[in-house]
Amino acid sequence: YISEISKKNYVSPETETEKLVCGIVEKLFNLQENEVGKKTNLFEIGLNSMTAIKLISHIKNHYNIKIGIKDVNNHPIIDDLSLYIDSQKSDKSNVEEVNAIKHDDNYEFSMSLNQNPKFSLKYLKFALRNIHTTMYYKLNCDIDINKLTDAANQMLDRHLILKSVVSEVEIDGVKTKIGRVKSDIKLQIEEYNRNNFEKFIRSYDITNENLIRIGLIEKSILIIDMNHYITDGFTMSLFVHELFKIYNNEPLQQPVQYGDYTKYYNNKLKETNLSTEINYYKKLFSETSDITCLPYKTKFKNDIKSIQNSKPYQIFKICKMLVLRKDRDIRRVEFELNNSTYNLINKTAKQYNVSKTAYFMAIHSLVLSFYSKQKNIYSLFIDSNRKSLKMETIIGYLARGMPFSLSVNNNITLLDLIIKCYNILLKLYDFVSPPYKVLDELKINSSAVVFKYDPYDMFSSNENNVYDNIAINDVYKYFNKTYPKANKIDIGRNVEYLFNVGEMKDKYNVYLTYDFDLFDEKLIKGIVNMFTDVIGNESLLHTNIGDIFEKYSNSNNNEEKINLQIEI
Repeated sequence: YISEISKKNYVSPETETEKLVCGIVEKLFNLQENEVGKKTNLFEIGLNSMTAIKLISHIKNHYNIKIGIKDVNNHPIIDDLSLYIDSQKSDKSNVEEVNAIKHDDNYEFSMSLNQNPKFSLKYLKFALRNIHTTMYYKLNCDIDINKLTDAANQMLDRHLILKSVVSEVEIDGVKTKIGRVKSDIKLQIEEYNRNNFEKFIRSYDITNENLIRIGLIEKSILIIDMNHYITDGFTMSLFVHELFKIYNNEPLQQPVQYGDYTKYYNNKLKETNLSTEINYYKKLFSETSDITCLPYKTKFKNDIKSIQNSKPYQIFKICKMLVLRKDRDIRRVEFELNNSTYNLINKTAKQYNVSKTAYFMAIHSLVLSFYSKQKNIYSLFIDSNRKSLKMETIIGYLARGMPFSLSVNNNITLLDLIIKCYNILLKLYDFVSPPYKVLDELKINSSAVVFKYDPYDMFSSNENNVYDNIAINDVYKYFNKTYPKANKIDIGRNVEYLFNVGEMKDKYNVYLTYDFDLFDEKLIKGIVNMFTDVIGNESLLHTNIGDIFEKYSNSNNNEEKINLQIEI
């Protein structure tokens, strides 16, 4: 389909810049030389925020100029974009040091990227001992365990953070967490059978032992477990992708070390005047409250909302859980947006030059505004923070929780709201301020409402079909066992509501995870129903938000529209 569009009105590139940009686009979209020309519209062939970031990274690496997503959006035709690049090349003020992430042989590095330095090492050692990220993979071929062990240890040598432990030193009078590489660390793949594989998951001592483990159940299920201090979702996907590249003797580009990036980031932080960023945030949050916007299920819980984010209340809540040995009642609603909605979202995002992240986030904020009766919706946006090709080679915890506020005005259209959301995201993407510093400056708590969007491009890296991701409950089914923790879901101590969109090849999977002690099931069903209605209704794009709210206020028969699968 893309190939047919790209052949339409094909005109050969003429200038050197046009030829370079065409070549980059051909590689990104797997197109032939005669399919990308100077009149090719990038949005018509499927440009999205992830491919735009990769395109920009290639251009920066070649020309050393400052260029962002907004510039590509404003110049989507290749000859127009090439002219813009040429104009930036001639302006020396727009030169950017794109090779600023330099390799350093120092075997100690900062671990405080985007993390609040107020947490002591003693506290982190206790808090992180059982915080894992565990992934399971069903192997589709016979595996040589010795060869896989060798590949795993090559991964440790390739990414030094994987053979590091956490320590603490004083830098400029401030206690700082550092990673210290232990060159003698080796990884041994642990072999299990169906009767004992539960023993694989166990506590970590982040100050003394390796923070990654690999297990193999009956040579058919691979388990990769990392302590959360060194991993985010992207890291897990990257690790298994590179592991099997090495196993199959396939070439890999040289990665950027996490320690080199944290050094670069901390230097950039010192050199950047953060007042401009903080002032933007203050304006964005000028009328926003940090109290959870959605109504709780009881009057008493709503009455004490104002103290629930306070430190004394949080301590009380933790003590109560420890004394009563009672976990929070966390539940999940899972639903699917089918291929028809998938195509509508892609079409609209291309037509109006907006990201799919902004599309989903704006509509989600609209729904929260309707049910909370609040205009300003505050949520925490989980950003992968992988904005260049170099950063896509880093193993380590780079994700950041960005405070985000969107004002949902009744007198603008839904499309206006999506574009507004997109422009805010573009601004925040370029900021370097650590989230904890933003919250301190704004004097607000982190939002208990979290939004996360996982694009397909980020996780579709298994080209050889050597393995398939498999959920833990399916691992138990595979071995004809019952998963004992089927009802246990964790979303983090300070999170009450998590809305997670996962982009698949031709559909979207959506997971709404919430604290059942706080939110009524009827409210959650209403949110899901309204969200699926709005996002699948193209005619609402040009409708005023006030009219959309009136439509749903008058509608009482849309609660059972989808079949909810709630894990109780």
